[in-house]
Amino acid sequence: MSLPDSHPLKSLLLSLSVERVGAQPTDELPHVWSVVLEWNLDGTTVTLLSLVDGTTSLYWGEGGGIIGAGEHETVRQAARAWIGAAEECVETIPVGGSRDAGPGEFRVTIKAYDGDHSLSDASPDAGSYRTSHILFQQAQDVMTAVREVTG
Repeated sequence: MSLPDSHPLKSLLLSLSVERVGAQPTDELPHVWSVVLEWNLDGTTVTLLSLVDGTTSLYWGEGGGIIGAGEHETVRQAARAWIGAAEECVETIPVGGSRDAGPGEFRVTIKAYDGDHSLSDASPDAGSYRTSHILFQQAQDVMTAVREVTG
């Protein structure tokens, strides 16, 4: 099950504002300033957050997590690639929410200057090229980088 909408961590991550983060559009990233993945794994939610400044954190369940993984260059590079992938497809995903991720599903929220663009889907098979699956794979790359620097 996903974290309930009332859960403090979920509320904090999804309510982050561009003003609070202090992000500004750039030539490279004119639309996107953050990406959030919520992945429902057998009733435990894994949440990954990356901000345009490289801030990256990974949370699981209702209490565990790794904060500040973006201090490592390999994590920042993976996060930049994920945000770059979100930038490439953000205009194809409507502003607005999608349903919470059910068992074996995920939701990606692209936080853009014009609002949150969200999509939900089932965890992909290898080799899928759907937009949601590309974003999911990029998130997996960020999580791998986090695991590698934190042991």
